[in-house]
Amino acid sequence: MGASEYAHQRKGHGTSCMQRAIKYAHDNELRFFANEFRADGPKHLTASLERKGCQRDFIPPKEVELSLTLLEQRTGPEFVVRFAVDQVLSKQAPDFDDDVLYNLNILQENLGAADVFESSATLAQYLDTVRVDWEILPVGNVDDVVRRMLHGKRAVSETSRNTMKQRLNVMARFKPTAFIAGTNGFLRYFGAQFGDNLVAFENLSYGNALYLMYNDWEELSRRSRVDLLKGPRDGFDRIEHRDGWEQRLETLLKEHRKHK
Repeated sequence: MGASEYAHQRKGHGTSCMQRAIKYAHDNELRFFANEFRADGPKHLTASLERKGCQRDFIPPKEVELSLTLLEQRTGPEFVVRFAVDQVLSKQAPDFDDDVLYNLNILQENLGAADVFESSATLAQYLDTVRVDWEILPVGNVDDVVRRMLHGKRAVSETSRNTMKQRLNVMARFKPTAFIAGTNGFLRYFGAQFGDNLVAFENLSYGNALYLMYNDWEELSRRSRVDLLKGPRDGFDRIEHRDGWEQRLETLLKEHRKHK
């Protein structure tokens, strides 16, 4: 079953989940039980099969809908479209966390990306998240750079702040000419510039990889992660944050600088 088919099943028909076996060990009312299946065959023969089962919880469908809104038509056959779950959630509701996770899963399974906005967000604010304008920051103390990058932006967690510092410290080892940051209010991107056509940047929302971009990096950086990965990988390299990613970055920087 594909992701979108599974999402449709949960949205329109509900689903069931088997309660964890460990719960049965501590709750006398919830136990494994035996299911017996019988089938009558020829000559008055009966076959039976016994199989263990357990209690299931049925999760009813939410009947949420996906709405589409055209935000912008660009030059050529390009459009910016907002996909949204047509449901406004209250932060004070007891099921708020579960409902947010459910709706995010619907978007992630169908589109491969998801985010959360205030219900009062304007179309211009949505567009700000797909337009990235860059602020060039002078090289300096990384703590100071992080403070400048976060100034006036939406608050980030301490984990995200530490991730930024860690990644920028790695970039600083390779002598950048400047640090860079996305200037919209959501601070999606940050990184370092190593030359006119050599930029490494990260994304706080999808923090599992670094992108090293070459020619036309400003145009490439305005494309979504999904667009970058589904098209030809000309003009950039993607470095996943696995063991040895720092060495991979160093190697690519040296190769590019050598051919300049």
